[in-house]
Amino acid sequence: MSNSFCQHADEEAKLSKKVTPEGFMLVRYSSVIFATLLLSLPASGIEVSPTAPDPLAPAAAQMKLKNYSSAAKLAMDSPESGQRDLLTGIAELKRKRYDDASKSLAKAAKSYPLLADYALYYQAESDLRREQKTEALTSLRTLLKEYPESPLARRALLKQGDLLFDSGDHLSANALYQQFVGKYASGNDAVQASYRSAICKEKTGDPAGGAGILRSIWLNSPATLQAAKAEEDLNRLTAAGTAVAVYSSQELFKRAGLLYDQRRFEAALAAFLFIDANPEKKEFKERLALKIGQTLLKLRRYKEAEQSLNALASADAGKETRSEAAYLMARAIEKNGRDDDAIAAYSKVAADFPDSAEADRSLLDAAFVRKFQNRPLDVVRQLRKLLDRYPKTTLKQRILWENGWAEYLSGNNRPAADLFKKLFKAEEYRERALYWHARASAAAGDSALAAENYATLKKDFPYGFYTLRAPKSSSEPADDSIPKLPADPRESFPMPDGFERVKALISLGLLDDAGTELAFIRKNPGKVKNEPGLARLYLEIGNHNAAMALYKSSLLKRTSENRKAWTALYPKAYADLILKYSEKAGVDPNLAFAVMRSESAFAPSATSPVGARGLMQLMPHTAALVLKEKKIDPDRLYDPELNIRLGTKHLRELIDQYNGNLVAVIASYNAGSHNVNRWLKTYSGLQTEEFIESIPFGETRDYVKKVLATADLYKRLYGSK
Repeated sequence: MSNSFCQHADEEAKLSKKVTPEGFMLVRYSSVIFATLLLSLPASGIEVSPTAPDPLAPAAAQMKLKNYSSAAKLAMDSPESGQRDLLTGIAELKRKRYDDASKSLAKAAKSYPLLADYALYYQAESDLRREQKTEALTSLRTLLKEYPESPLARRALLKQGDLLFDSGDHLSANALYQQFVGKYASGNDAVQASYRSAICKEKTGDPAGGAGILRSIWLNSPATLQAAKAEEDLNRLTAAGTAVAVYSSQELFKRAGLLYDQRRFEAALAAFLFIDANPEKKEFKERLALKIGQTLLKLRRYKEAEQSLNALASADAGKETRSEAAYLMARAIEKNGRDDDAIAAYSKVAADFPDSAEADRSLLDAAFVRKFQNRPLDVVRQLRKLLDRYPKTTLKQRILWENGWAEYLSGNNRPAADLFKKLFKAEEYRERALYWHARASAAAGDSALAAENYATLKKDFPYGFYTLRAPKSSSEPADDSIPKLPADPRESFPMPDGFERVKALISLGLLDDAGTELAFIRKNPGKVKNEPGLARLYLEIGNHNAAMALYKSSLLKRTSENRKAWTALYPKAYADLILKYSEKAGVDPNLAFAVMRSESAFAPSATSPVGARGLMQLMPHTAALVLKEKKIDPDRLYDPELNIRLGTKHLRELIDQYNGNLVAVIASYNAGSHNVNRWLKTYSGLQTEEFIESIPFGETRDYVKKVLATADLYKRLYGSK
């Protein structure tokens, strides 16, 4: 590696004297490498100079592992320097030795100007822990004054307000909270600042002003913790005689809609039901009733949804409302498992509202019911009627695909091929249309046309699921566009010039702070365009998700960035844990990598809308079953080691359950065994690729394809068995 973090201490001292607060931003984005400040960290793979070993490296390695006692002891045994002061201070803070932490950080704020803002911020933290609020305020004020563009400025401003609030200086605290909200208008911390500003107003004799802010929080940030607090405070203020404006039905409807959009369906339903629509106009009542029906559908309360929507569809409502309600009611009937009744309900929508936006959609959904019953001939008949009735439908591409697929499953290969061919220019369908056109052509006896389409497929979509499934001829050259990658992804990226503060934080084992610094830098994309360099820094701190986000899949084709793109997009992230627990569970590690990449893109803090957590997106209930426990603390699943251990074990259980049927395993991981068992029964006569293409849930269908293709790519990229 050409760049090392390790240089001579005398050069570091010279640089420390040169860096002033005024030069803070210049230092951060300078293209000059201040390597003198950047100590090496063997645990992170950074090269150590053989002629100048870094005395802080062992301490930094322990800091990276969060072994704070060892880090503090090793740091104190190293020569005195600004870096040692910062590392020691943070380590002592983490081990709750606040007096020692404050002393070391106070020294670092003066002796290490490159990261003085971090020293000041953590010094304030230490002073707060030892109840020295005046000293903490001084550190925060110094940070905000001398380093206003620090990535810690936002946190420091809010903390300063909180400190004054807790000290009872509500007037000064309110001024800071208002300053914060004016500068940082969005985010949970902005809601918290607004909430505390409201309390400050009450405490300083303006309860009405506080009530106005609390009312706004309850209406506009309904999913936050502060909204619940605001409701309690509003009730308290009202009881004390403060006048609070009555909520209008429109305001309450908007609030409920926000909860719905954030997928808080239980809370949204309660909010919709809370609205008294009696004084409102007919149009509003209809809109509210329709939204209640939609929310019941989202909550899978299908019988209630059917009853509610049926009442609306049969009422004296507007035509558009009745057509939408009738369509949603048909969906509720289908979800209840009454297929024939659902088809009748869908057909009635088209008959009663032939010019509505739901008419063609209803007929298509009626065809889907037959599709999910594996009755392709009925699907063909239904779709032909649909196109005859609505030749200009906006759903034409979807109808063509479904018609072609039904013809194929019916054994009508030439009509199927003709329909697939019409989708060659449709971006959404081109890849699968090429594949299934080739399959249909081959089945119809036209092997030359099939070969031509397979060749086009491989050329245009070289790394996709369908190319993986396409037959390979003996004369076909080996694909050399996929490089062999090193096990350590950092080897594909050079250490970038500049980014001195990030490198310094990495060298000290302060990876979370390095991530904060990188996130702050990324907010100024016009100033930073060094994707390979950023990727290297993200990989140094173990943030594979952020490194992936820097690259587009279009770069995987033969370009100068080919190797870097492959490394960033398909890294062997958490390799030690994956290999350890895959071997223990008897699971192909390539499958585990593919599941993890598809589920979370290697983000250990990932959380799905339904509550799946962590790298392999485990539901708490599933994790508890794997552990053979009644329940598990959901937050434990954010721990990479536990998540991977349970995820690979769950894969093993599914492999055993489905006798090695990998498609069923992957589908079940996504959609649950209940659904997969039903599909296996319904589509028992189909070949593997046909079964995958017939999976009723679009999300699961795409997921299976993605995981299979990704597992194959990992095998080819890393040469693993």
